[in-house]
Amino acid sequence: MRAMSGTIWRRSPDSNIPDRWRRARSGLTMVELLVAMVILLVGIYAVAKGFPSLFTNIDQERQRSEMGRLCQETIERLKDDPSVLPEVVTGHDPATGGLIHPDSEPDDTVLAASGNARDDLIEVLGEVFTVPGVDPSALAAVYPLNQGPVAVDASSNPLAQVRELVKLERLSEAPTGLVENGTFFVDRNGSLLLPSGLSGAFVDYCWVDTAGQSHYAYGEYVTFSGNVRAAGVTGPPAFAAVVEQSCRATGFIEYNVLLGGAGDVAAGTCVVEQTYGATLLFDPSAAGKVIQVDYTLRTEDDANGNPRRALMVKEEVPAPVSPPYELDLAFEGLDDENPLYETTLDGTDLAPDVYLLAVDLQTGNTYTDAGSEVTLDMTKGTVTFTWASPAAMHGHELRIYYRTLNDDYVQIQKAPQYFIEDVLASQYTGAETAAVDYREYTASADTGDATYTVLTFPESVAGQAVTVDYVYGTSSPYERVTAELHVIAGEAPHTVVLDNPNVQAIVGVQGVSLKVRGWWMDARGRLQKLDLDTFLTPKKLL
Repeated sequence: MRAMSGTIWRRSPDSNIPDRWRRARSGLTMVELLVAMVILLVGIYAVAKGFPSLFTNIDQERQRSEMGRLCQETIERLKDDPSVLPEVVTGHDPATGGLIHPDSEPDDTVLAASGNARDDLIEVLGEVFTVPGVDPSALAAVYPLNQGPVAVDASSNPLAQVRELVKLERLSEAPTGLVENGTFFVDRNGSLLLPSGLSGAFVDYCWVDTAGQSHYAYGEYVTFSGNVRAAGVTGPPAFAAVVEQSCRATGFIEYNVLLGGAGDVAAGTCVVEQTYGATLLFDPSAAGKVIQVDYTLRTEDDANGNPRRALMVKEEVPAPVSPPYELDLAFEGLDDENPLYETTLDGTDLAPDVYLLAVDLQTGNTYTDAGSEVTLDMTKGTVTFTWASPAAMHGHELRIYYRTLNDDYVQIQKAPQYFIEDVLASQYTGAETAAVDYREYTASADTGDATYTVLTFPESVAGQAVTVDYVYGTSSPYERVTAELHVIAGEAPHTVVLDNPNVQAIVGVQGVSLKVRGWWMDARGRLQKLDLDTFLTPKKLL
């Protein structure tokens, strides 16, 4: 091979590339550039258009998470201290007076007047507490109502019954004279004997009908020197006798209930603090006494004039004791158009309006954004306190009430502690029936097999859980069943079927379910709810 010399020949890299390729490599034409820009802009627009939806979804999930946290904290607090739970939280349709299904949806239009669980589960029955101790120089002992501010009727009388509970021991035989303090007696005929000074008693007892069947009653309201309700049952089968050894009783003294302030308290009187209705005031001499209260949660009339629940958030937090003494509320965006309070309970105008109320659970002191102690950021949902003595607030819990733009709030649904059979409920008359209709059950054999017993419950406890104690068998000795768990049918008829045949006696039926439900309005204006359910440990029956 001959060596090459002189000029070195190099082949042009583009020598074999067609002209159209070279032109393509030289850049984009204007048309191509415009097309590319249009495609890019369409993509950017699609992404940008999706951002609001993405932000909306993120905000909705944040709301759900925050509501779930608040509901969980509420249910844990109630389970840690079950004494603060009432006998039941229930409600009646304001238009018809009928009981309300606990899962009924809220009204969709202002023209609908029927009751619903969101707005009308407002009756708190049987909340029990011990009156807190106070300094002897104090004007009143203060108890913050656990479920929320109380309502009043058109005449400004608190819709509440307040009773002091008194422990009683059963006498083994009928007294020959006056009944001694701290004791009671129920004879075979059902006559209740109580010491003077009591208004009546809540009585547990067993009674037998003329067919020899045993029946049990719990927490029955009996007035002073009255008869137990079973004594009025004429059958069939009719009342025969009370089993005296089965009787237990707790006496009560009815308190006079007033609207007012600390200066209005007196022995035997309970005062509903008339500015906000969130606390009850007692004479200092009542400290340590056990009190039971029934009340209606604060309401506001709707477009039809029906009283509906006043929507508000209630949360409990430790009082801030470090500068700047600020708290982040559970929700941002507080309602700045609809105040929490515009007037006191007796109709007196408040100036300025109140948008946030904080109650010290230890002292009963109240703080609002209308005063100098509280600064409220409605947008961020923060509240800053100006304590007169920050050190004195160590260890104090605050219960805070406020409204939000999304109508957030948490409600409690609780099955009654004890149910009563229909034969006893029928002995309540007139206004008394409202005290038992929410916990009445009927026992019958209508499953197609007469050996099995069906219990039918009122609509207000549909879907809730109960335990049943009963005795069954075809001959003595009978078998005893304790705390058999059932969930009441959610659809009518609201029934359960007992597991064993040939039931001889229903010893007791107890509600054991507790639901904490959170409501809120999402960014699209749709009402949302979140439920947390739990079981409570049933109390031991006879």
